[in-house]
Amino acid sequence: MFFEGSEKKIEVVFQDSLESLRQQPTSTWETLVEKSGAKILSKISNDKMDAYLLSESSLFVYDHYLVMITCGTTRLVHAVQYLVQTFSRESIKAFFYERKNELLPRAQATDFFSDLKILKQWFDGQSLRYGLEDEHHLFLFYDAKNFVPEKTDRTMEILMHGIDPDIIKWFSGNKTEDREQWRNKTGVSDIVRGNIDDFIFEPMGYSLNSIEDSKYFTIHITPEAEGSYTSFETNAFDQAEQKQWAEKVLQVFKPRSFDIMLFNDDVMGTPQFDGYQLKREFKDRIEAGYCTQYF
Repeated sequence: MFFEGSEKKIEVVFQDSLESLRQQPTSTWETLVEKSGAKILSKISNDKMDAYLLSESSLFVYDHYLVMITCGTTRLVHAVQYLVQTFSRESIKAFFYERKNELLPRAQATDFFSDLKILKQWFDGQSLRYGLEDEHHLFLFYDAKNFVPEKTDRTMEILMHGIDPDIIKWFSGNKTEDREQWRNKTGVSDIVRGNIDDFIFEPMGYSLNSIEDSKYFTIHITPEAEGSYTSFETNAFDQAEQKQWAEKVLQVFKPRSFDIMLFNDDVMGTPQFDGYQLKREFKDRIEAGYCTQYF
């Protein structure tokens, strides 16, 4: 059975007047995740955040901010509905929703446009498409009229297709060796920092969360030969470091093709990566205060 690796993602910024999200009972986050069609596998924490590893991707909860990523046939908009009902629309300062194109869109319970109809019950935002409709693309919907991000608020997403077959073997089948040694052999240890929480799925697949202070790293690997897909995301680097770290990620997974989505405080120069040819690039300064780039 084919598993869709392409992901859906929300970022929600809450009003500072709201009680810390981390004071919520665990049942709040269990229900939130279940509403999307996933479940919590494990959790790690530090002074800044709680990081939940999910059966379909990840959830990061800060005092007044959360990031939730799901894949497969999940319905992330159902989780949004639960958030609004639990915390109220007025408590939300800024909202972002992303959805990457799927390999098998007809197998999905929803598409971006049906998701949008639901989201517009609560959010009066704008939607964008990065990339061409008949190629790799990513949809973004956001409602952040009075939101001003910090200068250090940056995110890099690397969305990789056609992972090298020799690499795929590391993420297929039962792995009985020491997990730290296994991460060193695969190269995963070279592209994350901090406290690591990971899970190897049967018969294949891999997910990882890693946190260091307020920074997170997350990796999700769907190694099916019919459509291998890997995502890497972090908020850990400034613009000067983003390309260097992206090169390290590409060296580990050796994808046939990849997309990068950046949220920065300014536009970055168009990067060049050895062995790859830039097909298209899309840039936009959105009203939410970010310079976005997709290539």
